[in-house]
Amino acid sequence: MSALTFSFIASAAGLVYALWCSRWVLRQAEGDDALQAPYLAIREGANAFIRTQYLAILGVGVLLLIVLWVTPQFGFLTALGFAIGGLCSALSGMVGMWVSVRANVRTTAAAARQGLFQALRSACAPVR
Repeated sequence: MSALTFSFIASAAGLVYALWCSRWVLRQAEGDDALQAPYLAIREGANAFIRTQYLAILGVGVLLLIVLWVTPQFGFLTALGFAIGGLCSALSGMVGMWVSVRANVRTTAAAARQGLFQALRSACAPVR
């Protein structure tokens, strides 16, 4: 098996596991109305943070993309690989923030309702 094949298989396995864990976390209860106000404020702040960060990174990324594209040692394929890597990195950051903010309210709800053990279990996904 080549290293490239192995890396694709490992990536696919990681994605399947991440999807399974995120689905498990998102099926947990969000808690009552007392938790919703701070949760919504945190979610809004996290979205604003991601938007601000990625707009700044986008400017630098586009500049580097152009430099890579026009530099004879690198060219179009290197620039394309850079763009794909940057987009995948941004997507993983956005998904990670999205799931983690939603997991936090569920962990808090579990701690308030069922105690520390269930909260830790909720925070760590379905680890037994």
